[in-house]
This record gives sequence, structure tokens and C-alpha cells, in this order.
Amino acid sequence: MLGRETVAAFVGPAPRGPVDVPVAIRSVAEYLKRFGCPDKDSRLQHYLERYFGNGGTLAVVVRVCHSSRRNQIHLPAGDATLVLEAQHPGPLEYLRASVDYDGIPPDEDSCFNLTVHRLDGGSSPVVVEQEIYPEVSVDADDPNYVGDALHHSALVRLRDTGVTRRPMPTVGPGALMNPDYVYADGTRLPAEMLTDYDLIGSPQDCTGLYALEQIARLDLLCIVPPAAGFCLGPVARFAAERYCRRRQALLLVEPPGHWQLARDVIADRQRSQFASPNVVTCFPLPGDSSVLGALAGALAAQDQGSGAWSLSSSAPLRLRCPWRPHLELSASEISALVRAGVNPLTAAGPGRLDMHGGVTTARGSGLAPEWCALRWRRTALFAVSGIVQNSRWMLFRRDASECIADLRAQLQAFLAALQANGALAGIRDKEGWFLQEPRLRGDELEIEFGIALRRPGEFLHFRVIQRGGDAEVRELGWQPALAVAI
Repeated sequence: MLGRETVAAFVGPAPRGPVDVPVAIRSVAEYLKRFGCPDKDSRLQHYLERYFGNGGTLAVVVRVCHSSRRNQIHLPAGDATLVLEAQHPGPLEYLRASVDYDGIPPDEDSCFNLTVHRLDGGSSPVVVEQEIYPEVSVDADDPNYVGDALHHSALVRLRDTGVTRRPMPTVGPGALMNPDYVYADGTRLPAEMLTDYDLIGSPQDCTGLYALEQIARLDLLCIVPPAAGFCLGPVARFAAERYCRRRQALLLVEPPGHWQLARDVIADRQRSQFASPNVVTCFPLPGDSSVLGALAGALAAQDQGSGAWSLSSSAPLRLRCPWRPHLELSASEISALVRAGVNPLTAAGPGRLDMHGGVTTARGSGLAPEWCALRWRRTALFAVSGIVQNSRWMLFRRDASECIADLRAQLQAFLAALQANGALAGIRDKEGWFLQEPRLRGDELEIEFGIALRRPGEFLHFRVIQRGGDAEVRELGWQPALAVAI
């Protein structure tokens, strides 16, 4: 459990591909295969390049789209039209289809052969996916009905228009030798700009950010703005922070565009009421680019190598990034930014940046130090996530009440392993953590535990309530050893 892989999610616009579906990828090449388009720039691609370039290994991508409009292929069928609709919305689904009657008996007037291509969209289009459906029929009662056959298609689906005649051939005999195609409409329409509401989406419909409900675990979240210079608005930022708090995850956010100088940042932070231990931001940006992908990758690599708790609060975190910040910060400005809960960026040689501070936006808000230091907060989130994951099995056991002792032993082993690996303070168990007897009440499982991060015996106290498929985590704050019944 301690060596588990960090899950970083990226939510934002992409040129093409599935919408509101979390897709796990392990390389930029995988992203391009599922979401990319050669002649269309993608900010999400740049984030992922920096993420994998800094040591990240697993990214979950959720494509968000403003419109549900899908490109269509119109195949003439006598006086009617057989319409094939793209599986995924967006103007950059470059599709084409051909129809022929090769091998179809002359007396069979409802069957045809269908070929569908997805093109890369370049100036000289290249076929990147092909699907062939031989001897499909427009007869809904036929076992090889075209609508049923296209249920397995990754490219198109049949838009039911009541067509009873098969589409006319787009090619003559010998179709593979001299093919002709009907191309999808709308492939050159401009994409519409996303709004904050598109990015956050709906919890009821599992769209936008809430599509991540479909994955079991989340550690880091980057919401990708639709264009350079944009950042999340206050309502969207608040919704994303609440979501991360519920999922025991960290939200990485772009600094606002009006942060031009260090004094702008400090003044804005003093006016702002938004301070969260689950949010991390930095300043300044390197030109018009973003370092959030690089930051997520560096944190993921740190986790994999030596654990979230090994992140230094004094030494900077080194990021591989090809751009330089647009201004240089003085030592006093660096200190002031850290006190304001913002991580300063400085150049560290060609292709390198240093992130100083290691703080969350809770710094300077009066919250406990454990919530302000990035390494302590990430350790706490790791511990809570581990407790949630290690106890979920109890909800699916009919004899759950008889398994309390087994659960307690499993959770104790997890907390002891955290301490043995240097994540918790102290040497003996009672110095670094405590665990109260888990309680089962009907279909609810309640677990209370504490972890010491700064000093032995000074615990951050949590209550985890598991019910159904969800877990509620209550942060009960700091408790001294004498105040906790162990």
C-alpha cells in the first residue's frame, strides 16, 4: 500500500475523443492516439508532456466538451439518407465512409458492405482507424442489422431515421482498388470556448470534474483552462476544492492572470477569503505556459521514490521545464510569497525551475501548521486515503461484525508501516498514531484514528464514515496525547 502509484487527473478540453469518460494513459503517445489531432494545438497535451517528463507514470484524462454536437456522415439511400453519427462529440472527429455491394447476391437488396475511417486530420489525411462491416442490412429484423453491428463501433453509431432502403454504393466493383468516400460534415467548425460550468460539470450526470467519480482513487488534480491566461473562477475553484477534500486529493491551480508582480500576489492573498490545505499554487508563470503538469509529475515521482512525507520544506523541488519565469524574485519576495501561501518559482539553469516553500494556500490563514506544509498535508491525505481503501471491503461482507478484529489488525499494520517508513513522528506506535476500535452501525462503518506529523504525541484526529460506495472524512483537528482515549 505504501508503494502505490500516484494517480494524477487532468480535466479539460482536448481536440477529440471520449467526453466525460476518465481514460488512464501512460504516455503522450497514448494521449495523442485517443485525444490528439496533428493540426490542432492542445494545452492538455503540453500539461501531459511536462507531467511525464518530470517522472509521472499514470495520468487519468477527462475530456470536457462545450457542445454535444457530433459530426455526421450522410449516405444517400434512394429518396432518403442513412445517417452515421460520430461516437464522440466535437468538430475534429474526422470521419469518412464508403459503401459497396461486392459479394452481395443480386437478389439481396437490403445488404451492403460498409467501411468507416477515422483520419488524423492533417493536410494530407492519414487513416488512423478503420472498421469494416461486411453484409450488414437495413432490415431491423435481420441478424446482421447495421444498427446492431455499429453498437460495437468505436467510431460511429446509426442515427435512426427510419431508412428502409440500403445506401447507394460510393464505389463500383473492386472497391478496394478504387475507393470513393463520403466525408463527415462540420469537420471545420470552430470549437466553442469552455466555461467554468463545463469544466466542473454535474455530479448528477457525472460530467466534467465529476466524471472522476468513476475511478476508485485520486491523488492530484489539474483542471486545464481552455486557453492561456485563463484560470478557474471563484465558484469553480470552490467546487473543485470541495471535491478534492472529499476525495483526499490535492488541487493544483493556475495563478490568476492579474498576478504580475509579487506585491500583486501578496495583496490579493490578503484580500482573499479562499485558503485551503488541499490547494497548491505558484508564482510566477514561465511566460504563457503552465508548470502544473511539471509539478504534478515531480510530486508523483517523489511519491514513487521515497513517499510524500520525504518532500523537503527547506530545499526547493526541482522541476524540468523548458521555460523561464517572466520575472526574477528577490529573497524577501520569496519569503513573503511563502508566508502568503504561494510557492515561488525561480530559474535553476537551462530547462530547470525550482519551486520554493512547499506550502498550501492555507499558509497565512491561521490554520494549524500541519495543514499549511505541503509535505505534511500530503502525508495526511495519503494516510486517510489508505484507511479508506483498506476498510472498504468491510461493507461487502455479510459477516462484517465478526471481522472487526481483522479490520483493526489490517489498519494497525498500515499505520505501523507508515511510521516504520518515516512518515510519522516518534519511534513507538503510541507516539506516531492511534486507532480506536472500528464501530459498525447498521450499514455504516466508523473509524477514528490519529497521526502525529510534527511531534510525537500531537495528533491530527480523523473520523472516517463508510456507507454504501462513499466515504465521509471528518477532520477533527489537533489532539494532544492525553486527550485521546487510545
